[in-house]
Amino acid sequence: MQPPKIIAVCNHKGGVGKTTTVASLSAALSRKGYKVLAIDLDPQSNLSYSLSADSYEGKATVSDTLFKGVALPTYPVAPGIDLAPADFLLTTADKVLTAKDTLKKALLPLYGKYDYILLDTAPGIGILTLNALSAATTGVIVTLTAEALPTQGMQNLEAIVENEGTKIVGYLITRYQRRQLTAGVVSALSTRLGDKLFTTLIGENIALAEAPFSRTDIFRYSPKSKGAKDYATFAEELLTKI
Repeated sequence: MQPPKIIAVCNHKGGVGKTTTVASLSAALSRKGYKVLAIDLDPQSNLSYSLSADSYEGKATVSDTLFKGVALPTYPVAPGIDLAPADFLLTTADKVLTAKDTLKKALLPLYGKYDYILLDTAPGIGILTLNALSAATTGVIVTLTAEALPTQGMQNLEAIVENEGTKIVGYLITRYQRRQLTAGVVSALSTRLGDKLFTTLIGENIALAEAPFSRTDIFRYSPKSKGAKDYATFAEELLTKI
């Protein structure tokens, strides 16, 4: 049975495009004919909100799997995309969950059903993120913005990823704006990271910000937008690296 490619999208910082990347990459891969499962591991449930107009109140969610051992619930949200939604109970994970391989074990029954499983993580490095890293057998995408101090904490994250037995597939710059400062930061990152820095830059784009409020991905919301084009290009680049 062919195992899926499992990728976690991480950064200890918030506001760096993790959820946007999971939602948009899921859509980009599904448009290429792949079957994708997007898993929301953030108690804020932003990915769940972004990809589906359904309310999962009263329905099984990721917390039921992690805390009660039930099969991972998946719901179709678009052609080729299923979602495992989060809920607010995930805020208790650091108190309730002790094992770092709970999610990894829960994904085993799904082997053969999906081509890609993408994991959206919360800011910080708590037990939920450690479960994501343990499950990410293909690797980790680190999203970051081209700010003055984007590398702060990067070495710690790299060490944690390595300690969990996976690897960083690459670093993706999001919310990019063409300014002298950001160009300088991108150049510095390129020098430090080499071919680990994706060449695709995800530009700041109003459609990417608007799409979640329409409860859909960027390709269905605005397929001709710069955001859709950027993520389509990124998907192509990613496929050459994994």
